[in-house]
Amino acid sequence: MQVQIISSLKREPRCLKYIVEHPNSPDDIQGFQILVNRLDVEMMTKWSAWKSLLEDKKELMAEIEELQKQIEQLKNIENIIKSREPEKP
Repeated sequence: MQVQIISSLKREPRCLKYIVEHPNSPDDIQGFQILVNRLDVEMMTKWSAWKSLLEDKKELMAEIEELQKQIEQLKNIENIIKSREPEKP
């Protein structure tokens, strides 16, 4: 049990402070480690979701920019066509 806790400390440095402050409570340490692991999973999940949203936003911004360029081109074409039409008396 002690070896497992020590090896997990290398991955979970946040546990170290608690273990130093409470050296005689192995059950608390195990429960604390479970909570820290759960927190890490949630943090990674949220970070991954945020990163995905950020990438989606970048893609949408690029699409919007392209659509705006196309709108400008269509407006220019419309103006060219209007300028070539004969004036009606």
